[in-house]
Amino acid sequence: MKLSIEVGETEKHFVEFSWNQFIGKTKIKVNRDILVKSGWQITSPNQPAEKEKKTTEEKWVVWGKEIVLVEEWSVNIGEKEKHKVKFKKTRPKWFAGFRPHTYEIFVDDKFIREQTGF
Repeated sequence: MKLSIEVGETEKHFVEFSWNQFIGKTKIKVNRDILVKSGWQITSPNQPAEKEKKTTEEKWVVWGKEIVLVEEWSVNIGEKEKHKVKFKKTRPKWFAGFRPHTYEIFVDDKFIREQTGF
């Protein structure tokens, strides 16, 4: 999935977000410079759940394992005109590698856009 947004009134910034659904790699670029880069993220389904841990909107407990359903990444941008840009990804519970995920973009904690896809 690739998303992009232009942020700022007088100090414009082009923010790009990409996430590879099958291997979990994330990249956030601001004006073509990489600010966030993460590698493989396959630990979530292998994380044992604590005893008495219950399913929430952000974590799913199944068969004694805790699976992260919601992930967030954020970057602070700007020199004179500062903004916080946050990307939020929500995965489906079952067969997440083969189903579309939902992505939300927030600027300064204000919801901007939602997109669903791979």
